[in-house]
Amino acid sequence: MTPPGIGLDELAAQIGGELLASSRPLTPRVGGITHDSRLARPGMLFVCVPGERSDGHQHAPDAVALGAVALVVEQQLPVDVPQIRVADARRAMGPAAAAVYGHPDR
Repeated sequence: MTPPGIGLDELAAQIGGELLASSRPLTPRVGGITHDSRLARPGMLFVCVPGERSDGHQHAPDAVALGAVALVVEQQLPVDVPQIRVADARRAMGPAAAAVYGHPDR
């Protein structure tokens, strides 16, 4: 039986991002997604969404400290977890969530 979630390489391909490796091994599966660093948990993907008042890129270390195993970023960060670089994190968030949760719309 395949564990729930999605592999980072497959996720990067589905959202059109570039997988940037870290010194940590690539996590075999990502089982959840959030764009709120306070809600990050072990096994989750944190999406660094730039906002009007705050840029999610600034909160990536907090998300990793809470257990996020990978990031979706617009620019590579000095955080030692695998990162998927995309042109627009906000636009990538919907397709990433669909991929992580097994495309429930299909």
